[in-house]
Amino acid sequence: MPSFDVKSLHFAWFVGHVLTLLGGALHIASLLCFYPSNKPYYLAYMGAIGSYGIVVYQSHGIPSPSGVYVHQLALDENAHYLGLAIFWLLFASQAVSATVIPFATYSAFHVISYTRSHLLEKNKDLQAKMKTWTDVYYGGAMRFVAIIEVVAIPARLFLSVLWPFRVTPFLVFCFFLRFRYLSSTYTRQAFADVNAKLDSVLPPAAKPTYAGLQSMLSRLVNTAVQ
Repeated sequence: MPSFDVKSLHFAWFVGHVLTLLGGALHIASLLCFYPSNKPYYLAYMGAIGSYGIVVYQSHGIPSPSGVYVHQLALDENAHYLGLAIFWLLFASQAVSATVIPFATYSAFHVISYTRSHLLEKNKDLQAKMKTWTDVYYGGAMRFVAIIEVVAIPARLFLSVLWPFRVTPFLVFCFFLRFRYLSSTYTRQAFADVNAKLDSVLPPAAKPTYAGLQSMLSRLVNTAVQ
């Protein structure tokens, strides 16, 4: 028999990631088929809040207003993703489709890991194949997520700043990216790759403007983080 307890928090964590993966995939599929549906988008974020909420609870316990608790959350990337999922679900005024891609990608690997460890423990051959697949594609998937977070999502949110002048989502995501830059080598490499690409394609006349924009964003986010 599989070694899992449907009443356990671990199983609830797994179900949350299944919902995130399923909701994210269905939402993106609806866009590709030109029949956009936001219901799967909200399903994905409800799953993400559940799964990341469980991890944060298991790591830090019941929420507390104490400075120690808040400091612990500030250093925990799972808490950052939990906060971001809550923001996209409850406080963003419209669905931002690109934002579900990182969550769904992470969830895919969590679902595979749980399935391999708890649902297929008797099938050693399939377990080995799934582990090999994970080992082969994990790094590429994380680089893909980093590019989505560094390029696609900020670009989409920046368009919302221009019209219809929604500034808050862009600023919230900039603060999140600052934490990701500090904690993730994939994010730092994505920034380096983007900078190198822009340096190679921007005309000389545009480079001072680009440098000034970089400096302004860096000061804004650094001040907010401090």
